[in-house]
Amino acid sequence: MFQNEITLLLGIGVAGFIFLNWALLRRLPRFPLLLAAYFLLVSAWATANAEALFWPDEFRLISHLCTLGSSVLMAFWCWSALRLQRGARP
Repeated sequence: MFQNEITLLLGIGVAGFIFLNWALLRRLPRFPLLLAAYFLLVSAWATANAEALFWPDEFRLISHLCTLGSSVLMAFWCWSALRLQRGARP
């Protein structure tokens, strides 16, 4: 197996962990934002694998856009969670 496939399999395993611990993870601040960032990252890994099979340029672009979106959402989640923790208005 190659690195992309292993990363995708680990990402799917973590997604299973997320669903098994849904009630506990929902207590995290701004959990939907964090969840969206994670699934965009898993989508990036999936499209990185798909680019090896067909339409490499299109899937590479989609993969990079998903990674960008995940990074932006993660940065916003960190900022907003820190802001909530400091007692600022949401």
